[in-house]
Amino acid sequence: MKSKARFISIDGSHEHDDVLWDLQVADAVLDPRGIIAADDYLNHACLGVNEAINRFLMTTPLIVPFAYIANKLFLSRPEWADVYRAELERCIMADTKEQKSKFFQEMIGTNGRRNVECTLFGRKCLTISL
Repeated sequence: MKSKARFISIDGSHEHDDVLWDLQVADAVLDPRGIIAADDYLNHACLGVNEAINRFLMTTPLIVPFAYIANKLFLSRPEWADVYRAELERCIMADTKEQKSKFFQEMIGTNGRRNVECTLFGRKCLTISL
């Protein structure tokens, strides 16, 4: 039995066609519980990356976003997205040492979920400012 990839980082070319190809390959080899980290999403200097990721998410319903952290968009299969998002938030809320976690906790305490969560392509997505 061949193993599938459990974590894939896409961080190479900033050209639309290359990034779209990388995402398509990642989708084909990703384990059902796997995660894709797509670098440079929302980076104004890498508009080809943004276009490719947006196009991919509009046409590939078997991959969805669950978190945006430090210039990276984290993606998974739909059935695991809520699990990963909840576990990530649980870890951040339990962390007492990392300053960035404290900022996240303050944001929820002060403003509720509106500054730490958004909807992206119809899915809840944690947004973690660093």
